[in-house]
Amino acid sequence: MTIQILTHPATICNFLVALPEPIHASSRDYGFDFDEEEIALELLAPLPASLSTQTIPEVEADEFEKVFHYFLS
Repeated sequence: MTIQILTHPATICNFLVALPEPIHASSRDYGFDFDEEEIALELLAPLPASLSTQTIPEVEADEFEKVFHYFLS
């Protein structure tokens, strides 16, 4: 039996693919119909005065404990 040693690796295909420009995926490509810039502007908008001045209601310790145990179960 004769053993051959390859000095050059075997080439399966000799073509190179070059894309003209990089591919950028957009959310609209996946079926979402919203504009990222519009959402960003809405998130940066200040809160209405009625929401920013709300206070946290006072809760008694026993009442909080009952609700907390109910939440955990």
